[in-house]
Amino acid sequence: MTKKKRKKEKNSAQANNKNQSRGFAAHRVEGPSTEILYYEMSSPFEGMTEDERVELIKKLGENFGQQFETYFETLQKQIFQVEPCSLLSLFAYYGLTTSPGINREWTEKNPILQHHVEFLQGLLLQHSQNSFDFRPALPQDFVEFRQLVQDVTRGFQMKPLSLAAPSTTIEQHQKLITVGRIRADTQAVRNWGYPQQVKRIVSDLFSSLDDTIEQRIGVRVVCLVEMWFKVIDVVESRINQHWNLVMPALRAKNIETAIKEYYQAFPDLTSSPEAEVLNAY
Repeated sequence: MTKKKRKKEKNSAQANNKNQSRGFAAHRVEGPSTEILYYEMSSPFEGMTEDERVELIKKLGENFGQQFETYFETLQKQIFQVEPCSLLSLFAYYGLTTSPGINREWTEKNPILQHHVEFLQGLLLQHSQNSFDFRPALPQDFVEFRQLVQDVTRGFQMKPLSLAAPSTTIEQHQKLITVGRIRADTQAVRNWGYPQQVKRIVSDLFSSLDDTIEQRIGVRVVCLVEMWFKVIDVVESRINQHWNLVMPALRAKNIETAIKEYYQAFPDLTSSPEAEVLNAY
């Protein structure tokens, strides 16, 4: 084998090893893909009569309805077992925080989205703070609540399928489809305006009432709105600083390097990186 050929094969092997050892970093496509891929899928109703298809859909809806009732009851009981602010913080940080240019709906399977967090927040706000345990939510709590919230929202969306029946007329069938689409679209409604629009509209709405409100409760709504947006700026700044600290660990190619990078980012940690490396194996 010639020296030139050996060098070429060596470079190729090094490239392969490099590609296979991209540790914890996200695998990014080198360039935007414009190729459209088509897949052929067989219909799950193939070979079935109309009555059999309707019965299958109805049964599917009934199963989702039962799951919705079970998971919703479980969720309503378990929210009292953790401190609510810490639970919402985990959902907001790990579910709604992402790198610029990355849409979790397109890049993740079953991501936590805005309406999941708002649904959980709505449940928590139904109860006084004294109703909850003071135990902070831990990562294992987040995993459990994440699954429960997704199961409940999915079950709520799918349970209307149980209304299907062989005797349903075409008009009634079309009405069920339309109502289902409306529910699916409005279940995940995004904010009603851009942040600065929300700030301006809310401030304008309460500006004429602020004198009366201040006399009654001692605060001005316009000042509260200004404070909320200042808090958002502070939180965003802290999140960005944290991402900058942990990014070297996330980009590490192996566990040892990741742990060492993490300890360098957070020097106040009391344990040693060597001990953590041993615990990782």
